Amino acid sequence: MASEQQVREIKRRYSGRLLQQPGVCGVGVERGENGGFLLAIHLDGSPSMKAAVIPASIEGCPVQRVFSGPFVKQHAVPYIPPMLVSHFVLQVISLAMHTRSLVIPLVALALFTIALPSARADFQAGAAVIDVTPPADILPVFVNGGMTSRSVAKIKTAVNARAIVLADEKTRVAIVVVDSCMMGRALLDEAKALAAKRTGIAADRILISATHAHSAPASMGCLGTDADPRYVPFLRAKLVEAIAAAQANLEPARVGFAKIDAGDFTALRQWIRRPDRLAEDPFGNKHIRANMPAG
Repeated sequence: MASEQQVREIKRRYSGRLLQQPGVCGVGVERGENGGFLLAIHLDGSPSMKAAVIPASIEGCPVQRVFSGPFVKQHAVPYIPPMLVSHFVLQVISLAMHTRSLVIPLVALALFTIALPSARADFQAGAAVIDVTPPADILPVFVNGGMTSRSVAKIKTAVNARAIVLADEKTRVAIVVVDSCMMGRALLDEAKALAAKRTGIAADRILISATHAHSAPASMGCLGTDADPRYVPFLRAKLVEAIAAAQANLEPARVGFAKIDAGDFTALRQWIRRPDRLAEDPFGNKHIRANMPAG
């Protein structure tokens, strides 16, 4: 009997192909009558579903047909605070008592119901990618991450700041992720203040983080390398530009999420050296057995 995790993995691998079958409107994981997990194939009941090729099992996992009918998109019901509802009901009752008629209260109730969909705040999102690669006039540039001071004069791969701005009728927030090893608080506070002045987004609603790359320009003194005095002001301006560009791209959006197994894209990148081939650390001590490639 397959475990829930195994069945979900089978679903992940086969959902795309199953959903291409005529009449198939959904794939899920459910418990069977014996308590075990199975793959549930939901059918919409249309004539075309007769042509669907659905096996009795996939990789040993039982498959069950479920005639659920077509899936219909449901709109979210706006949240109305209970106190507001109570207050409105009391007002309607009071109105009925004073007018001695149900006509006006019923009209008020109808208008309140019609107004419910507009009570939802309009959600918007905008994104931007800004190149923060140092230009030629500030090369060579210090680079963090090697335990000793170093600089580079040639660019092989561009580095970027990726920004997203989320907004509703009341609040706007910005998130920026930068290809950098580390960034100091002074730099980030200055960038937030400038971005707030330019965009109107409050500084305490701006989050900026680094990817912790060990081959990016140094914007903070760490790991044996000082901050590059010419790159820091350049990066500060680019952070502001990224937030402003993301805000300029705001458009109506919906919130969603997904999960995927990315095991094929990750690996332990450490080489274990033979005892007779130890490497030296940056301070000249020959005792490195685990060695990770640069990048």
